Amino acid sequence: MLIAVAGILSACSSSNRIGDSLPPSLGGMPAGMPERPAVQPDYPAVHDLPPPRADTTLSDAEKKSLKDDLIASRERAALRAGVKKPDTPKPATAKKPNPSGSGSTQSAGAARDP
Repeated sequence: MLIAVAGILSACSSSNRIGDSLPPSLGGMPAGMPERPAVQPDYPAVHDLPPPRADTTLSDAEKKSLKDDLIASRERAALRAGVKKPDTPKPATAKKPNPSGSGSTQSAGAARDP
């Protein structure tokens, strides 16, 4: 019984790990594993926040400029791929007259957004 207790306590020791001395077929470390570091690294500081960013948000003009650039880039890519023909105007669709005659296109019971 004393030997069993000594074996269990030695398994809890951090200086000599059982997995290091057992063969891989019995659950030990596989051959070619790098050595463990002598000093275990500290845990990362979880509650430390990164410094505030120096960048600011985009203004409306910058957003519009970027959006226009992306649209132009998408159209150039479509032209190169042969998906879209250059300067194809969209056909104008005629609006159907409102059968109620009130001129409103809003469905009954729907609230207007301000």
